[in-house]
Amino acid sequence: MVFTDFPYDSRLRSYLSHKEVLRYIESYADHFELHKYIQFLSRVDAVKPVHVHGSVKWDVTTFKVTAPDSPSTEQFDAVMVCNGGQYSDPYTPVIPGADQFQGRTLHSHDY
Repeated sequence: MVFTDFPYDSRLRSYLSHKEVLRYIESYADHFELHKYIQFLSRVDAVKPVHVHGSVKWDVTTFKVTAPDSPSTEQFDAVMVCNGGQYSDPYTPVIPGADQFQGRTLHSHDY
């Protein structure tokens, strides 16, 4: 995983630990000054398409988890969904012969 406009530090291993991935993503956000566009500790209540002068915009209603009774709706040109996968149930496929493996198996969800 690498963003084409922000290469990894070439001194790093080809397989990064989760801490190195986090540092990379934080560095990317710092470099491109993205923090001002990110709302942490917010919950999305609704995302609805709206038609404005022949184009589609998105009304996004959110609220701070620290103030759940104060929703806010803003309009955007585009929406990106970035959900916290650690709260989902991972899918583990049935792999023939996996029960014969003597080592430890681990889903990437638990890494």
